[in-house]
Amino acid sequence: MNTDELLEYCAAECLTMNLSSFWRHIEGDQTGHYQNRASDIWQRMMLTHRQLIEEGGSQALHVDPVRWGGASWVSGPGILIVQDRHDDVVFVDSTADIPAQYIMHARRTQLSTLRQRIGERFLNMPLRPAATGGQAFTESGELEVSSFLRSCRVSFFPVQIGRAEVCEDLIERLRPELNDFTGARPFERRREFHRPTHRKHRIWG
Repeated sequence: MNTDELLEYCAAECLTMNLSSFWRHIEGDQTGHYQNRASDIWQRMMLTHRQLIEEGGSQALHVDPVRWGGASWVSGPGILIVQDRHDDVVFVDSTADIPAQYIMHARRTQLSTLRQRIGERFLNMPLRPAATGGQAFTESGELEVSSFLRSCRVSFFPVQIGRAEVCEDLIERLRPELNDFTGARPFERRREFHRPTHRKHRIWG
């Protein structure tokens, strides 16, 4: 069973077993204490969900990367993880269509956050209005961004359910330089996190 199937199966099982138990508590308890039981069930569901998200992220980090520019060996929704030439993770992205997103990042600066941030943050180049709309770099700047990407590697991890949560969890854990950190892990919005002392993080094998 792959990760997508595991996520879907566990979510369905969790709902089937716990929600049916929850409704039995409501029907059988007229004392007004069922709200505490409902809260306990919800907390267990969230814990299971969080564990699945973290497991999905760990599996994504163990996918073997390929040289940027090579063909994508997966299709459909999932996650892209980009490493620089030092094997540091610099960007994590989720998408409904892995091949289309990969091609977009390779070619279209106007739509690609990855290309824009490579140019601005790594190559110190300003974005300018593009003739076709949006913003891009000069012709020589576009070549520099493409050259930088060719020195990178990328891994593709298919995810049918929960790809946005897995992506956000990876960003929180790894703090890639080209992603903007938005807060706590999914379902932990009130928890406080401290930035790690290491500037970059490598995919472990």
